[in-house]
Amino acid sequence: MKTSSNIFIISFFSIITLIIPLSADDTPVVTQPGKTPGMNEIKISRGTTNEAVKLNWENSGPGTRSRIFRSALTRGPWDFIGESNSNAYIDTTAEPGIKYWYRIQMLKGNTPPIMTVPEWGYRKIGPLRGEKFDAIMSLKNRNMPVISDTKQKNAVVKELAFLEKYYMNRIELSIIMFIAGSYLKNGTLVILKDFDRHTIDYGNRQIFLTKNEQYMVKFYSKKLFRIYDGSTPLHHVLTKITFGTSGNAGQYTISGLDIKERQQQWNNGSEASIELSLPQTDSDLLLNMTLNPYYGKETYPFRHITVSANDVQIQKLAVPRAGQYRLLIPQSNIVANKLRLQFSFPDAQTSLRLYNKPSTVAFKTLTLSERVFNQDLFTRLMNNALFYCIPRGDKPITRKDGTVIFIPYYEAIGMSTEYFKNYSNWRSNTIMLSTSDKKLQKEMEKAEKKG
Repeated sequence: MKTSSNIFIISFFSIITLIIPLSADDTPVVTQPGKTPGMNEIKISRGTTNEAVKLNWENSGPGTRSRIFRSALTRGPWDFIGESNSNAYIDTTAEPGIKYWYRIQMLKGNTPPIMTVPEWGYRKIGPLRGEKFDAIMSLKNRNMPVISDTKQKNAVVKELAFLEKYYMNRIELSIIMFIAGSYLKNGTLVILKDFDRHTIDYGNRQIFLTKNEQYMVKFYSKKLFRIYDGSTPLHHVLTKITFGTSGNAGQYTISGLDIKERQQQWNNGSEASIELSLPQTDSDLLLNMTLNPYYGKETYPFRHITVSANDVQIQKLAVPRAGQYRLLIPQSNIVANKLRLQFSFPDAQTSLRLYNKPSTVAFKTLTLSERVFNQDLFTRLMNNALFYCIPRGDKPITRKDGTVIFIPYYEAIGMSTEYFKNYSNWRSNTIMLSTSDKKLQKEMEKAEKKG
């Protein structure tokens, strides 16, 4: 009989045999034609090697001299980087990952110079080695930290109690980690950790993690988002508002959310607000909202909400589907224990109508809690996580100055995390999750049937 844990062990590793990382030498050369009178196609490498950007073209015959110009922006400014008397140039000075635009000026005798149209290429970042499995395991020797603060101690107890149902059986976990070690050593899998940023795509149940523009990881897991939904707030709740005809929202001063259904209230126009009094607190607040967007017959990827606290904008949210959305309200925004939450709904300006009103988002619950720790539980789990990854090429990221960098892009087939990082008793306190990607799951099932 197959248990859920047995299926996890099979599915987590059967996919490894079906996906082989694409090495730099196996990557096909991407060419981009630069059509200019008197010249044929220009071919510029795009991430085919981490040593240089390679340019090739057909010159206009003997005696032709080519001058190479480069820019990190489409329209310049252009820097002269070298010359070539052949039909090729290797740019070894290109910064790895940066998308560069190139122009070639052809000079021949008294003939007017010909300048090509801009075309782009980039030098690959890498190679990325990942973390060493044995080194990671050798660090798991710490004792449980001593927490003296009563408020923090009570919060830890509640958070650990919440996580218990997600811990994996210690024997099965040991088997998985043993098998994982062999795949990591032969390079089929890469372990990545210690990210400096994670971005939640709630609507698609995906999380994207990046580290200093070095690489990006995508992980798709429905179970991970069940943890996300249940992880906040767990403790030190100050106020919880439930909306609809059966809720307690009538106790608060609310405007702009006057379209009531049984368990939710819709915005009526482009503005809404909620005013409430809070007990004395020296902490930042966590605002957790259960929202439900309305689309009608119109097709939108998400609904927009701008949230402000006492006239100070806090965050702009994109709401693709019903679920929980959270943000941080700094303590400095709270005035005399009073908080006025203001919501702006720019999509209410469209012709969309619900009950013949300009409604776009419904509120189901709104919870305010104290931030006891510097990071919430979900962030803590992400900071302590190990992701087991396969390479998926490169991903472009546009910087604020308009330049673009291509960073190595990975898809995680699984992850493991723990509440106390590098805890010596990790076998009894580790959460392990596999991907929810249906395509990968089908490949797993095929591999399982083949035995």
